[in-house]
Amino acid sequence: MKKITIWTANYHDGDKCDGIDGGDLAPVVSVDREGAIAFVFDYVRHRIINVCSELFLHECLDDAELDKEELKQHLSNSSYDDQERFVAWYFDMANESETMAAYSIESHEIEVVE
Repeated sequence: MKKITIWTANYHDGDKCDGIDGGDLAPVVSVDREGAIAFVFDYVRHRIINVCSELFLHECLDDAELDKEELKQHLSNSSYDDQERFVAWYFDMANESETMAAYSIESHEIEVVE
């Protein structure tokens, strides 16, 4: 048998009084960490653009003056390291408000039959 590593990613972002439902906990499986980060970052990117762009520009991009289209382009061109940093920033920021926000990215070794 051969061992391979897979990655799982999931997130929850909702009102603290709503709790967590089972659908929030279903992970997405990826063959690498980058794919797992990309899954969570896709959600974060939409939230940054539509909900907290001014705060993001202030706290993460040193008050850069970007319009919505420029911000979309900047986020789309983000490096893996920046994506990881922006994901961590978003969930930290969201947890400080009225939401319960968390994400998880984990590696798993599994045995496969060759």
